[in-house]
Amino acid sequence: MKLLRLLCTILLTISSSLSYAGGDDIAGTPSVADYPIQPDCDNHSIDYTRIPATYVDYEKTEGPYRVNGKSFTIFLKMKRIACSSDPFDKNVEYLEIRDETGEVHYSESNPINIMNPLYISIDAYALEGERGEGLVLSYWEWPSGPGHGHDVKLFTTYEGRLVELSGKINVIRGIHDSLKKGSNPSSVRLFDGDTLAYKIHNNYFTITIPLKVPLNTSGRVVPVKWEGIFEIEAHGYPITEETCAKLYTHHDASSPSKAVIFGPQTKIQYIHAYTKIDSEEFTITIDKNRAGFSMDIRIFDTWLKVKIDDIEGWVKGKKHFEAIGLPMFG
Repeated sequence: MKLLRLLCTILLTISSSLSYAGGDDIAGTPSVADYPIQPDCDNHSIDYTRIPATYVDYEKTEGPYRVNGKSFTIFLKMKRIACSSDPFDKNVEYLEIRDETGEVHYSESNPINIMNPLYISIDAYALEGERGEGLVLSYWEWPSGPGHGHDVKLFTTYEGRLVELSGKINVIRGIHDSLKKGSNPSSVRLFDGDTLAYKIHNNYFTITIPLKVPLNTSGRVVPVKWEGIFEIEAHGYPITEETCAKLYTHHDASSPSKAVIFGPQTKIQYIHAYTKIDSEEFTITIDKNRAGFSMDIRIFDTWLKVKIDDIEGWVKGKKHFEAIGLPMFG
C-alpha cells in the first residue's frame, strides 16, 4: 500500500498524453439477387478464384427518389466476379444521378484494380429532415480494416440542382447508426435540428459529434460545435487489482487534482467527454483515387468525466484511461 501511494504521488507530477484517431456497420448488405444469371456458371467453366479474376459487366438502376419536388434516378454500371455466390464480390464501376429529364446532376467512377481489387457497393436512401429533403449514398468497401470501409455522402437540391453537402463521411457502424429510420425502408431521417450523429473512436471510447446538415442550401456539413461536452460510448474491462488514477476537478490540466486509489470492488461510471475539433483538419479535399470528395474530422485535447464510487472527476491520457478499465483498442 505504501508503494502504491508513492506511485500515485509520483503520478500527480506526470503530464498526461493524448492519442486520437478517426473512426463503421454494413449499411445495406448486397443481395445475390443483384447478380445477372450466367449460364456458364453451371458447368464451372470459369475459375473465379484465380488472380486476376474473370469479371462480368452489368447495369442496374435505383429509384426514383423524390427530393424537394424533383425526381432522381441512380444508374450504376457494375462489375462482379463471374460465378461467385459471394454478394460482396461486386464493384460499382460508374454511377450517375439523373433527374426526370435525363440530365446528369452527379457522377463518379470507381474502376477496379483487377490485380489488387477493392470492391465498392453503394446503396441510396431518400433523406428526410425538418427543413427539407435530400439524398444519401451509403458506401461499403471490401476488404477493409476495423473502423473503416463504411461511408455516407449527403446531397440536397438548391436552385433546382442536386448539390453535394459533404464529402464521404466515415460512419463506424453504418448509416442506420448515424441517422434515424425514415418513413419507409428506402429512406432515413436526420436527428433533431437536422443533424447527423458522427461517431469517432479515440482508441479508448467512442465520441458522438453532431454534424449540422444544411438542407435546401449550397452549404456544407459542419460540426454543430467545435468544442465542448459530447456524448460517449465506453465499455470498460473489470478492475482486477488495486490501482490508481489522477482525477481533475475540471477538463483542464491546471485545475486541482488528486490521485484516487481503487480496486476490484470499485464501481466506475463513464459519464461524457470534453474534446475539441481541429477546424484546420476538418477539410474537404479531392480524393485522387476516385471522383468526389473525402471528409476528415480530427479531435484533440480529449478528456473523460468519470465517477469512481462516489468521486467524480476528469481523466486524460493513456495511463489514466487504462487505469479506469479502458485499454487502448485500435
